[in-house]
Amino acid sequence: RATIHGAGPLMLGLGVLQVNIVVDGLIASWPSIVGPTIFGIDYPLEEGAMTALTNAARLYEFPLGVFGISIATAIFPALSRQNNDAPAFMATLRRGLRLTMFIGLPASAGLMLVSREAVGVLFQRGAFGPEETARVAFVLLGFAPAIWAYQANHILTRAFYARKQPVTPVKVAVAMVGLNLALNITLIFTPLREAGLAASTSICAVLQAAILARVLSRTLRSEGTGAMVDRAVAASVARSALATACMAAAVVALGAMLPEAVGPRGMAISLCAKVGLGALVYLAVARVSSPEELRAALGRRAS
Repeated sequence: RATIHGAGPLMLGLGVLQVNIVVDGLIASWPSIVGPTIFGIDYPLEEGAMTALTNAARLYEFPLGVFGISIATAIFPALSRQNNDAPAFMATLRRGLRLTMFIGLPASAGLMLVSREAVGVLFQRGAFGPEETARVAFVLLGFAPAIWAYQANHILTRAFYARKQPVTPVKVAVAMVGLNLALNITLIFTPLREAGLAASTSICAVLQAAILARVLSRTLRSEGTGAMVDRAVAASVARSALATACMAAAVVALGAMLPEAVGPRGMAISLCAKVGLGALVYLAVARVSSPEELRAALGRRAS
C-alpha cells in the first residue's frame, strides 16, 4: 500500500511533462509579464505566445488523457502484483507498450495531419482569426510527434514504481527538465519561435522514454526475461507503423482532392472527412495486420 511519502517519487516521475509545460509557459509569457527585451536585446517571442502554447497543449493532451494514461493506469495493478515474477512482469509490460504504440503512433500522425482543421474548429471565432489558427497549428506540430512517447513514459514510470525503484525515473525526470530548459532557450531564437518550446518538450519526452526503457530492460534482462523490445514487440510496432503510414497516405491524398478549408464550417467538414477516412483505413489495415492489438484497444479478450 503506497504512502504519501512513497507516492512522491511516482508523482515527480510522471509530472515531468507538466513541469516542462510550466517552464515552456514561463518562457512564452516573458513578453507579457516582463517586456519585449531581455538583458537589453529583443526577446524572440511576441505577445500571444503563451496563448498559442496553451491552446496547442489542449489538443495533444486529449489523446494522452483518454488513451495513454488509461492504459498505464489499467496495467499498474498487474505490474504491482507481478513484482516478484520477472517473466510475468515483462509480459504485461510488453503488452502495455504494444498497445501504447498501436494507439500512440496514429494519434501522433493524425494530429499532425489535421492540426490546422482541429485548431480552427475549436478556436477560430471572434478575434481568433486565420493567422492565430496557423500560429497555434504550427505549435501543435511541435507537440504532436511525441504523443506515443508521452504515453510510454506513463507506463515505464509506473513499471519502475511497481518494482519499488522510484528513484530512477525521478533522476531521469530532473535531467529532462534541465535539458528542456536548455533547448527552450536555444530554439526560441530559431525560426520555430514558440513552436520551439513544443519541439523541445517532444524531444525530451522521446529521450526520457528511451532512457527509461533501456534502464528497465537491462534490469529485467539480468533476471532472465530477455529484451523488453523482443521480436514480438518489434514486429507489433512495425505493423502499427505500417498501418499509420497507410492512414497518413490516405489522409494526404484526400487533402489534395479537397478544396482548401476556409472558416470554421469548411474546416469542420474537412476535419470530419479526414478523421473518418483515416480511422477507417487504420482500422482496416490493423484488422489484418494487428488483430491482437486491435482487440485489446477495443477492450476485447483474445479469442
